[in-house]
Amino acid sequence: MIREGDKAGNLTVLRLTSETGITIWALGVPQRAPSRVGPTWCYLIDSDKVTLVDPGDAVSNEILASILDETPFRLSDIERILITHSHSDHDGALDGLLRGTKAELWTHGLYPYLRYQPASLPRRANVVQKWMAAYQQ
Repeated sequence: MIREGDKAGNLTVLRLTSETGITIWALGVPQRAPSRVGPTWCYLIDSDKVTLVDPGDAVSNEILASILDETPFRLSDIERILITHSHSDHDGALDGLLRGTKAELWTHGLYPYLRYQPASLPRRANVVQKWMAAYQQ
């Protein structure tokens, strides 16, 4: 464990190493609103390309960037983004990440036919400030 988050797992950072030596960083990225299921678990995989799996919801980019400070990587290092499924807590940050990185997007073949709609951001500033303050404690 690199960083212990709250009891739900928010802001937790774990470093895992596979038997083949691939490093996987498990990142507990908080969701926009309190969730019964805890954070969105994003995975950063250091393999042939630095791959981010499920970047989180629409307010996650700043929080994700700060959590990455616990790893050797930055958002600009991400070369591939893999989306497991189309739920706003898994792909809501996608638009901002695709604009802010040169990452390729990997999805299931049906993903282009699913309706991607980034969540609206009415409470964005308050949420980011809350989680950033918690992260810095």
